[in-house]
Parts: sequence; structure tokens; C-alpha cells
Amino acid sequence: MAFADDLLKQAYHLANRESGEPKQASLRRAVSTAYYALFHLLIDEAVGNWVVARRR
Repeated sequence: MAFADDLLKQAYHLANRESGEPKQASLRRAVSTAYYALFHLLIDEAVGNWVVARRR
């Protein structure tokens, strides 16, 4: 889960790094990074809950 946490921190940084109104590109990249974090979190949870440990 550490990788997902790092990605969320990066997304927050991208969305808030510019003073005033952020650029559209920064917001889009932040949303993309947050989505990527969610993907990695879900994959990590799914693999961790597999019944057969040798298939992980």
C-alpha cells in the first residue's frame, strides 16, 4: 500500500503546487495519478486476499 500512498501524495502535490488557479494540465495529471493509486491499491488488496498463496 506504500506505493498507492506515494501516488496519492504526488497527486495532491500536482493539484496544489501552483498558487492561485492551477493549470488544466496539472489537474488532469493529478486525477490520472490518483486513479493510478486507486488501481494499485485495489490490485494489492485483491492479490493479498487470494486463497492460494502460491498463486500470488
